[in-house]
Amino acid sequence: MPTASVPVTEEVVRDILNTILDPCSVNAGAPGGLVDMGLVRSVAVEDGPDGFVIHARLCVTEPSCIMGHLFVREARERLGPLAGVAHLDIAMDPSLGWNESKMAPELRQRLEAARAQRRLAAPTRKPA
Repeated sequence: MPTASVPVTEEVVRDILNTILDPCSVNAGAPGGLVDMGLVRSVAVEDGPDGFVIHARLCVTEPSCIMGHLFVREARERLGPLAGVAHLDIAMDPSLGWNESKMAPELRQRLEAARAQRRLAAPTRKPA
């Protein structure tokens, strides 16, 4: 976590958001943070009169995902204590359009490897 001597930047915010793991990726055997999953639509940091203002828009993988409000809460809990932060504007982006191409290439590779491993471990069925 940054200290008082480290300014709050977009990179710092993205690094912290990436520590929030998407539970579906964990369950799939390829844990990925919000940035690597492609669930961070935008980040901006402004230097306001009272301190830094962090703006972030998050999304979910599909409309029925119930994790959005938890992602927002977790982002607030992790970004709020940063030295010099005066205001957080963290919200869900209601637009759709996520797909696996939004994921970081390394995470996509790990996910495919985990899927392949599960396919190999799955029992094969003989035709009836």
